[in-house]
Amino acid sequence: MNHELKRHPLVKQYLESVCGKVKAKEVHEDIRLEMLSHLEERVQDRLQAGDVSEENAIADAIEQMGDPEQIGKQLHAAHKPRMEWTLFGICMMLIGIGLVAMLAVQATGNERLGNYFVEKKLFFVMMGLGAMVCLYFFDYRKLQRYSWHLYGFTIVLLAAAGQMGSAINGAKQWIIIGSVTFNVAAASPYLFMVAFAGILTRERAAELSGLKSRSRLLRDIVFFFLLPTYFYLTTSSLLYYSIFCFGTFLMLILIGKKYKLVLAGFGALAAITLWLVQGSYRYSYVWLRLKGFIYPNADSHYHTDRSIEAIRAGGMWGQGFGAVNDKLPFYYSEVLYSYLVYSLGWVFGFIIVVLAFLFITRIVSMALKLRDRYAKGIIVGVLSVMGFHFVWNLLMCFGLMPISSTSLPLISWGSYTFIELAAVGLMLGAYRRKDIVGQSADSLSSQNI
Repeated sequence: MNHELKRHPLVKQYLESVCGKVKAKEVHEDIRLEMLSHLEERVQDRLQAGDVSEENAIADAIEQMGDPEQIGKQLHAAHKPRMEWTLFGICMMLIGIGLVAMLAVQATGNERLGNYFVEKKLFFVMMGLGAMVCLYFFDYRKLQRYSWHLYGFTIVLLAAAGQMGSAINGAKQWIIIGSVTFNVAAASPYLFMVAFAGILTRERAAELSGLKSRSRLLRDIVFFFLLPTYFYLTTSSLLYYSIFCFGTFLMLILIGKKYKLVLAGFGALAAITLWLVQGSYRYSYVWLRLKGFIYPNADSHYHTDRSIEAIRAGGMWGQGFGAVNDKLPFYYSEVLYSYLVYSLGWVFGFIIVVLAFLFITRIVSMALKLRDRYAKGIIVGVLSVMGFHFVWNLLMCFGLMPISSTSLPLISWGSYTFIELAAVGLMLGAYRRKDIVGQSADSLSSQNI
């Protein structure tokens, strides 16, 4: 009867009136199906209750459903796009701190560093905000079908950087276009996580249907572990490789539920990584830093000691905006946090830590509110990358983790800002549709129809 009912003129007019008030067109079909189900139940009840024609039963059922405009307004409110203003506000505060940081670095007057920190920061902020807006309004679900394409594109990018990229500090991670330097390795963990979110959510459905095989396990080990490992290690991208491993672990456990793949993949990964790193001269500095962290001495612990000294010397309100600290190496990048505390004080440093904590916990809260597994996968993947940077960098500055080239998301300078703002835009876009994707049935049943 459902097919006949939906073609009835009164029913069609009623459904059009309801859907006309709901701006989220993606849920119109679900709303129609759910309301048709309610109408059919009421029509059947009327027909079984007594001597009444089908035409009158339909008219009575529609009347019982209630005012279509009022129902439409209620459904529109339930399915309205949601903006996560708190996260957006935290991001803008971190960007503001980043601009202050670049001004402070530039104010030190170090001629060797140049006077382009603020200009470059503003350039990447503007580009990043543009990408954020575009991805916020973009329907993230369209990316899912191209997940394997995105994976392949990321592999090609890493391969191109390794073969044709520019080497900076011995690592061929960079592609330089004019005056713009873009770190391919820094962007790759984000791209891999978004690709894995789509691959895992699409193939999880297939596995639940009984499509499991050893060949798939072997294929997954190759594509999730071995292939990325090769390109990361051959381009000297050990930091971003570590971030990739951390994010992949979370994605496989939380989104893919692939526990066997995690055990098999990381076992093979550990053996190959140790063999490659131990036998390669280019990674000798990694072992030196790790040994220096575990067994500290004056030489190996130099960077960490200078970072801790700068934080201690900062005091409550700092040594002054743009204060010079010649003893602190890389104060414009890796240990930027230590320099900000040194120049602007412990209070300013505490504010950064609090904002980092709120940033991470807010994203966790967003993920918990989502029902769409693909959207949740995107947020978990992006958070794994940004969260790794935040936590490692802050602990590193306090001497609790080895010194590395991790940066403070949204605060540090360079192309990282563009990548990070684009990633935040994708998360906000996924959250924007949380009341649109897969919730029409729940919303309709709550309307007391």
